[in-house]
Amino acid sequence: MTFATLTNIVLILLCGAVLVQSVRMMRSFETMKKGGLKEVVEALDKATAQARHVLGDLKETLRTEGAANARTVAKGEEMREELVMMVGIANAVAERIVQTVETAPKSPQVAKAETKAKAGAKSDAKPAAAKAVGAKAEQAKAEPAKRAPRRAPAKPEQDAARVSETEAAAPLMAAAIAAAAAEAA
Repeated sequence: MTFATLTNIVLILLCGAVLVQSVRMMRSFETMKKGGLKEVVEALDKATAQARHVLGDLKETLRTEGAANARTVAKGEEMREELVMMVGIANAVAERIVQTVETAPKSPQVAKAETKAKAGAKSDAKPAAAKAVGAKAEQAKAEPAKRAPRRAPAKPEQDAARVSETEAAAPLMAAAIAAAAAEAA
């Protein structure tokens, strides 16, 4: 066998393989024609049109709802500003109440109770809220406060009633002061 014969045999085998692949490819093309490539393209086109319609509706919804949300956010910001102002006023009122309570004359009963409380304390450490209130009281003493004119001296019965009211309100005031100090910190 010569080189030319061997080359011819290899070429015959390769041409046979090409013929087999051509037949397979022709069958695949026929299957695609029968299989409905046209239907697949039409379905894809229909899905694209539906997607465009949905996106248009979504854009319209975003326009209307976005404006409504912006108005709601603006109202919320206005409310927040009003609430901040109200909290500031409430804090100022609480500070005035604390100053009034601290500067009010103490009855002998309250003075005795304070003396007993100081004697019974085991340590001189103050809580952070009490220190903050003390600092505010010192600041109030250094700066003259604007107050309403003093009332006429009360009768002893009224003093006793006022002292009992002050004693009853003391825990509530202490809790309010502690809360305000914790919030400020």
